[in-house]
Amino acid sequence: MLESSSTSTLLPLRLISSMYNSHRGDIKIRLLRICNIMSPRRRLLLFCIIFFIFIIGLLQPKYNALDHFYSLMDFESEIDIPSWSLQLQQEQERNRHSLYTPSMFITENLEQNHYIPITAIVDRVTKDEQAVYHSVQHLLKYPFIKEIYINNNKFSRRPLSMELFQDLNFNRTKHDHIQLYIIQPESSSSSSPSSSSSSSSSSSILSSKEYDISMTRFTTCMKATYSHCYFQDDLGLNLYMDTQYTNFLQTPHLIHANARPATFIDHQKWRFKHGNELHVGYAQFRYGTIVQKSLIESFVSTVITSYEEQHLDHHADINFIIWSNQYPWLLSNPLLTTGKNEFNINNNNGDDDDSIDPINNRKYVYRYMYEALQGLEQRLSEQSHEAANPPLKDRHARASCANDHCLFTTNINPFDQEVIQNQREFITPNVTSIQDWETSFTGKIPSTEMWQRGAYHYAVDNNPYTCWNSFLHPRKGDYVGLNMVGTIPAKRVLVHLQRPIMDYNYEEEKEQGAFFKISVSEKKDQWIDCRVERIRDMETSKRIALRLQDCSNIKAWNAIKLEFKKDLLEPIQICGIHIDNMIV
Repeated sequence: MLESSSTSTLLPLRLISSMYNSHRGDIKIRLLRICNIMSPRRRLLLFCIIFFIFIIGLLQPKYNALDHFYSLMDFESEIDIPSWSLQLQQEQERNRHSLYTPSMFITENLEQNHYIPITAIVDRVTKDEQAVYHSVQHLLKYPFIKEIYINNNKFSRRPLSMELFQDLNFNRTKHDHIQLYIIQPESSSSSSPSSSSSSSSSSSILSSKEYDISMTRFTTCMKATYSHCYFQDDLGLNLYMDTQYTNFLQTPHLIHANARPATFIDHQKWRFKHGNELHVGYAQFRYGTIVQKSLIESFVSTVITSYEEQHLDHHADINFIIWSNQYPWLLSNPLLTTGKNEFNINNNNGDDDDSIDPINNRKYVYRYMYEALQGLEQRLSEQSHEAANPPLKDRHARASCANDHCLFTTNINPFDQEVIQNQREFITPNVTSIQDWETSFTGKIPSTEMWQRGAYHYAVDNNPYTCWNSFLHPRKGDYVGLNMVGTIPAKRVLVHLQRPIMDYNYEEEKEQGAFFKISVSEKKDQWIDCRVERIRDMETSKRIALRLQDCSNIKAWNAIKLEFKKDLLEPIQICGIHIDNMIV
């Protein structure tokens, strides 16, 4: 019976195979006839064309996100491990929207909620118009972005027309119209999508071509209507606008920036201090950075008055960050990028010195950063300056949740400079170069490869197979937690671990609360302790399950802390956190 069944099953396949082989034989005969009548030169040309098509087919991208345009991949020399599967990218990005609403930014409401409208400035650095189109389309989702400038600088090498954006809706509500301006490299004119008229020149102060092109974003910010400017390039989308903005509202005087996990280690090493006067770090503008307009105005004024002596307009990004004498507040976030490596485009003079890529051209970063630090030392020797506020040890928001609804917070920091560098301070000529300064970190912090497998965002990336590694042993009083965008009336907390906690006995402990102390906050820095009980039917050796029983009648909170009540014998690895039905 079995043999008969097998034979009957195979007969159609044999028939199909015979038909296929016959058809294939006909094709071979036809090809041979064509080849016989062709000259050897034409045969060679045909072979080259077929080979070229074959190679293109092998190299064709397999991803599907955003109409084959954006993908989670790295556009520098380092690699970011994707935070969620490519299958989710298209749905997650297209459905993403802000938790802030346009009504929150009406004038009378701003007087009550103290939210801050922002001007967005997009630097166009790729020749592909779809890159800047997607950037603008994405920014329109966020009500706190009230106007958008596009710097169509000479790196793009192509003019840009308002017609590209004609299908986008710049009217969120009846009273909420978003202005879009394009700054052209030659005419320095800008236009609004609502009319064909042009506004004033791109910079009424620095319109001369003698200034370096890297100053463009700063002179554009000076035209902004609002008190703060948001900067990014057009080679990536910032999926964490809500959380970055929420964190910014706590300290709007600081520079707030995203740092890709692949370069986060560099940003940690590029923090410099000397007493209470010099306290400065590094950040890049390309990934999403919010800066106070008045700070930029002061910098531009300095550029004008000291232009002949200092040339601060050259490599202005580096000079501005160091000149600010701030530790930027960095969030370690992966980005959705075009996957195009166009950051090595140089200015027309062809000098590597003028490349717009400050990471792959590391030697130039070292050079100009060191020169900028020397200038900062000189300036601080002539005037007093206050200490960093808030200090780095009090900045516990580390990364955005994948859904952009919360921030992962912890005081556990494997990059604590005071501990690692043993109080070493940046003083020239005692520190002879940036490379010399970096030697203080050798063997004392996670490597880039280790960090990319255990970065902060892996605790809240909605992926159970990736985990944040504390690298340090949590001590009594250390904590992990979440800061929410808005408030949440949650009563259940699940913490997923990569492996069981070595010195915690789940069978002997009567209350999970003996391990964690949990507190919630309804208002900034006002923490209320909660009574906690175990959810026994949900816990495992790799899952901590807690129910908040009593939090002093707080029905909804905007922050939560899970504080360790005893020292652990090894680092902890957290792979996810559930707050009621919200999975992060």
